[in-house]
Amino acid sequence: MKNIFSKSLYLQGLRKIRTAAIAMAIIIIAVNALVPIICIVDSQFDFPGMNRSVQIIEAPVAAPAGLGMILFAPLLTYIMFSYLNERRASDFYHSLPQKRICVYISFIAAILTWIAATLIASAILNAILWGIARYYSVSVLAMVMSTVTYFITALMLVGFMALAMTVTGTAVSNILVFILFALFIRAFGLFFLYGLQEVAPIFNVTNSWLGIFDFDFFLPLRLFMDFDTYNRELGFYDAGLLCYWAVVGILLLVAAGFFYHRRKSESATKSAPNQIMQHIYRIAVTFPFMMLMMFMILLDENFESYHLIFIVFAALVWIIYELLTTKKIKNVLKSAPLFLVPVLLSLGYVGSVYAARGVVYNTTPERDEIVSVQMDGGSNRYYGTWDAAIVYSHSVEDPDVLDMVSVALAETKETLHMTSSERYQQGYTGQATLTLELKSGKKVTYNLVSRFEFYNTLVNSDDLYALCHTLPPDEMIDSIHVDSLSLREYQNAIWAAFREDYAAMNDQEKAGYYNWNNRSSYTMTYIYINGTYRDRNFHGQYGLDPQFTPKAYALYMEYHNRENPPLKGLENVRDTLNAIENPENHLVSLEIIGTDKTNASIFTEDIRVIKEFLNTLEIDKHLIEYTTAKTIYEVNTYVDTDSANYYMVDENGLKQYVEVEDANYYINNTYYVTLSDEDIKMYYEIEKKYQNNQKNYETETVIVD
Repeated sequence: MKNIFSKSLYLQGLRKIRTAAIAMAIIIIAVNALVPIICIVDSQFDFPGMNRSVQIIEAPVAAPAGLGMILFAPLLTYIMFSYLNERRASDFYHSLPQKRICVYISFIAAILTWIAATLIASAILNAILWGIARYYSVSVLAMVMSTVTYFITALMLVGFMALAMTVTGTAVSNILVFILFALFIRAFGLFFLYGLQEVAPIFNVTNSWLGIFDFDFFLPLRLFMDFDTYNRELGFYDAGLLCYWAVVGILLLVAAGFFYHRRKSESATKSAPNQIMQHIYRIAVTFPFMMLMMFMILLDENFESYHLIFIVFAALVWIIYELLTTKKIKNVLKSAPLFLVPVLLSLGYVGSVYAARGVVYNTTPERDEIVSVQMDGGSNRYYGTWDAAIVYSHSVEDPDVLDMVSVALAETKETLHMTSSERYQQGYTGQATLTLELKSGKKVTYNLVSRFEFYNTLVNSDDLYALCHTLPPDEMIDSIHVDSLSLREYQNAIWAAFREDYAAMNDQEKAGYYNWNNRSSYTMTYIYINGTYRDRNFHGQYGLDPQFTPKAYALYMEYHNRENPPLKGLENVRDTLNAIENPENHLVSLEIIGTDKTNASIFTEDIRVIKEFLNTLEIDKHLIEYTTAKTIYEVNTYVDTDSANYYMVDENGLKQYVEVEDANYYINNTYYVTLSDEDIKMYYEIEKKYQNNQKNYETETVIVD
């Protein structure tokens, strides 16, 4: 044990970086604690009687300042091993009686101890503070996963920096090679991945190991992307992602230990241990810019003059890197012929992309290999509508659907040479990402195009049709909202009545309602729901209609009128218009719509018609005698003087733009009343009277004081 770990060196390492480590601890702990403290203070300003739901705090927000380890972990590593850049200090540490590997492990342990202690202390304090905060709840799992995730991030970055410092000998080369190690392989993988997706649109990274190069698989970047309080599909809970980077971090530390053990003291003050490594670093730094040029050529499908910019930029990177690391112009001149290497490597990159495309297209399954198909929802945490939640969560084995998918596979390969607009013109309007299950048990995902609409085909398949025409179970629903109704008890009661209406429909009626609900340009009101299904969110929008949902519609109308009494409301509109000295100067509208959609549909902004109609209409109890013999109308009234510009109608029926400076009226409401045929006839007579007097006019702007 003494050969691989020294307590005295470990304690010395703790002291060596204590200034930076204490500063790190103060910053991270203080900023983390500030988040729940702000929430605690904020809750003190709630209004008396205010209802607030409990907010679940997930790992990203539990102790968010742990993200600072992206900066502090490599900084502590640099400070600890900075002696490797100085010849005298390097000689001293290499002359210690302990073996080099013992020195290395003891110092790495000291770095990780400071990091772990900071994260754990911060997590404990935040757990206490979140426990005190009203309306917030944080789980032990969230605190643990927050701490573990940030520690793994730090472990990985410590490994990258330790490796960079053991194979270089100057501060500049330390930093540049650290960035190179952290990003080079990822840059190469990303360019290869997106190049393949460009030349082979059918390819989807889901069924390929190349997914490890995608943006959301790079842990530091993933943590930035996942700063969402409510999202459970986070890197913080992704066991595969965390295990991968933990293994990468450990392997990096092992590699750094190997090079530390073999490192010569003479490497201090040198940008690379030897000339060969200097060439490798220089080529590696330049290569991504050459790949970027080749990727743009793939994207443009041709060589353009502006692509030369990338060659010039790559050459500048080549020169600047050499000057920064060796500070010798002659080295730039001597290395110039080697610039051909990244050029040749970039050509190899293009060749590998096209070779991979051939593999993708030659391994697509035949029809008899496909067992089922499922539409891929990707990583988005929202399904969309309830039927979308069904489609994205269930496999389809319908033979007709599988036949069409097999045809789509062939069509997608045939349209490879076409642009998106050309495919659309040829009738390939359908596109989707589908996951196919094969007889072998393997699942493969493809981006397909076709002449049929994938989503509608799956919705209407034998396997999903009945499921898509169900209502989501109440236990999956998180919230219900009904237009214009504020009380929760009303909303829940109307949803219960809607369930009864829906259950009473036969299959044909449900299909009719489903089509009407999705296509109707006019619906009296909607019930909006939000829910969670298989850890993803969905929403629903269900129209209320006297034909399809009589119970729910009648209940809605009753509750709506209870909150918005129609007799009092219409009287208020009438009295307001009569009280306005110059009502023609205000924007006023009246809309009357028959709820069975076979009766009158009226809209006017003519103030004279509205005033006379409301003054003549008998606003009394007969308007709210809701019987089957009477037609119910939705009446929308609008009076507004709070706008800068709107219409006015003068005594000759001329409509003009006006601007009113003293605006002090605003009425906008909806009422349900039973207008008689005589009432509607009276309206038309009033409207006709004023229309007969109307003249042609020119629009102009006037100012009304």
